[in-house]
Amino acid sequence: MNLNKRDQKEILEYLELIYSELTDVYNLTDTAGNTDANCYTSTAIELVDELRNNIEDNQDDVPPFVLEIIPSDGAVKIELDTAIEIKFSEEINTLKISINGGVHSCSGTIQVSNDNFSTRVELKSFENHNHENQKLIIRTKDNFSSLTQYKVRVLSDIEDLVGNKMINSVAHKVGFQTGDFLPPVITIVQKIDNHTNDSTPTFIINSNENGVISSLKKCGVKEQTISEGENTIKLSELEDGLYN
Repeated sequence: MNLNKRDQKEILEYLELIYSELTDVYNLTDTAGNTDANCYTSTAIELVDELRNNIEDNQDDVPPFVLEIIPSDGAVKIELDTAIEIKFSEEINTLKISINGGVHSCSGTIQVSNDNFSTRVELKSFENHNHENQKLIIRTKDNFSSLTQYKVRVLSDIEDLVGNKMINSVAHKVGFQTGDFLPPVITIVQKIDNHTNDSTPTFIINSNENGVISSLKKCGVKEQTISEGENTIKLSELEDGLYN
């Protein structure tokens, strides 16, 4: 009997349903109401048992495994709204997949984390690809953070359609890193005095990331590297006048 795992699962479920509706034994009663003292086993029961055992004896016992996780291990400059794709060696039972546990604990059969699985990224949903449970697409509740390293882990509790579990859990070793797709946020901490005799004034800014200031060329700042946090910006010598 050559059946794929989906056929095996469906037939076994159907046979279980038939089996539950059948009577194990029965007695013969004639038209006068006389009952035979002997009990007889249902031929249907025996047939269902034979079919069920035949399928179970030939049932595939090869466990599923992960073929690919996208983004791949070591990938960089990943978009912040990227979905995670996990491809398995065969169709899996999606009823055995859980993606949401406590935010402060890493639980669920599929996990995403940015702190080596001390905590997890909250996942919103998963869906199969073209209605085949061999490839899953996982989406996070919120976008990823910029310039952050993430890892994906798939636990061995994942099962195929006939109940074979993965042998080992699979996880990114390095993970993937998101790109820098957000503009810097600059705030002025200390302004230049509106009325100053200093021809080379300074002011202080705060930046949420490292970068280069190059927008003050008219005021004498050609390019200046800044770091995350407070930075003092010094202007070149200015002529007397009004500056904005």
